[in-house]
Amino acid sequence: MDLQLERFSHIHFDDLTHTYTIDGKKIPGVSSTIARYKPEFNREYWLTRKAEELGVTEEELSQTWDYLRDSACEKGKYTHSFIETSLLREAWDKPPVEVVQRYLDSCTDESLACEVVMGNALLCGTTDNIALRNGELIIKDWKTNKRFRRDSPYYFKAPFDYIPNCEFWIYAIQLNLYRVLLDLPVSKLEVVWFHEHGWEEIELPIMHREMRIIFEDLNRLQ
Repeated sequence: MDLQLERFSHIHFDDLTHTYTIDGKKIPGVSSTIARYKPEFNREYWLTRKAEELGVTEEELSQTWDYLRDSACEKGKYTHSFIETSLLREAWDKPPVEVVQRYLDSCTDESLACEVVMGNALLCGTTDNIALRNGELIIKDWKTNKRFRRDSPYYFKAPFDYIPNCEFWIYAIQLNLYRVLLDLPVSKLEVVWFHEHGWEEIELPIMHREMRIIFEDLNRLQ
């Protein structure tokens, strides 16, 4: 299947700053766009509260949080690199990620493209993988979160204040934005979550109303 990815060749992605530009103009990314609808995390409040609960200083807890964040980021980057290298059948001279290798050995999907930068004048993003399964086009994303919640007592901000602020729905919005940007007949959106016990393939819902609202907002911000 021809994905016609050359139509996105004019988009420049800077991996260091994680920014997208078209003809020198900075274009919002998917992650920052989703963040606009999420409630702001009050780090100082939660540092004070959790430090008291755990019996540690706020400085100690802050350092722990930073370490866990950086470690998770490095783990995610390593896993993504291993998957992309494996799917492209390139040489990998580092220790493999065993759970990922088992997944790849068992997966029968036909990988069509990896790390696809795509977008338009309103929004840009990079999806991990586009694949074919039984003739159907799938957008896939790899996740290495410690947890994968499907519900939460906390919600997105209006106009999405009916959507739980948790991994399942954050990624549902993320992959739906990729679907709109790719502008091809995508049948499924799927996250593959790698965790200490193996992996889970999680299908995400197609969201039409929410996408229309987000792109209307992006148009107003132009």
